[in-house]
Amino acid sequence: MTIQAAYFRTTGLEFRPIEPEMVQALLAGDLSVVAAGQGWPHVNTMLGLRMGAQQGLPYWLVELDGQVVGDCGTLGPANSEGEIEIGCGVSESYAEYRGQLVRGLTAWLHGQPGITNETGESPDSSDEPPATLSDPAALLDGYLDYYRNAVLRKLDGMTDGQLRASQVPSGWTPIGLLNHLTLMEMRWFRWGFLAEPIAEPWGGGGPGSDWQVPADRSRAELVAAFEAEAARSRAVVAGASLDTVAAIGGRFSEFGVRPTLAWILFHVLQEYARHVGHLDISRELVDGALGE
Repeated sequence: MTIQAAYFRTTGLEFRPIEPEMVQALLAGDLSVVAAGQGWPHVNTMLGLRMGAQQGLPYWLVELDGQVVGDCGTLGPANSEGEIEIGCGVSESYAEYRGQLVRGLTAWLHGQPGITNETGESPDSSDEPPATLSDPAALLDGYLDYYRNAVLRKLDGMTDGQLRASQVPSGWTPIGLLNHLTLMEMRWFRWGFLAEPIAEPWGGGGPGSDWQVPADRSRAELVAAFEAEAARSRAVVAGASLDTVAAIGGRFSEFGVRPTLAWILFHVLQEYARHVGHLDISRELVDGALGE
């Protein structure tokens, strides 16, 4: 399937499809055709431009405050399963924006027909966002991915029996917590912020039923659902203003207060932080594993 590059933006970053004439000028060493930020082009820029030009692949220049700080594109067409490989790069002077760049491209691609997964790059969420970040949207975006990644790291290495067993009197299980977080994201971003019609926002029962996981639902299936929902959430947030108010018709009606996207992001972030702490305790009780 063929992907046609189109302009899109995330909070702070603009993704502009590169024109053939500009590609040729850049490959010839003429940087006057763009407003290049410090350190751009980076070491792999020309290789990416040349590959895109030779194979007719979509390619974007990524701008911050009107200056080109990075670039990205696909490395081939999507396969029969809807998987597509991507490549991204950013100048060292703007390295703190790499994760946002990768998340922006993957969120946009995830919204294209037939695309189910992106490979080849990750937003490097195993570490906290750079301490130099000051933009609230970038911080919320980065910390959400940090905690999503922390959840999966905490579950990694646990047996199926350990995942489905509770270590506390209240009875929750690690696999149930994973399912809860998946549906929690859906309730706040798709059902809540976008007002998408969701028949079973709690997963088949009333509030609290999302903690219950049938025995025939595998760990792999639940992790895939979690990652897919996180990708949908990123697509919802990408380009939206923090002061945008949740739409009417899903979780919220015209009666009562509707939260802003900033409030929703912060609420979801604090819920992740609280539940990762729960997983810290559960994992220590299971096998003594400590750390983030």
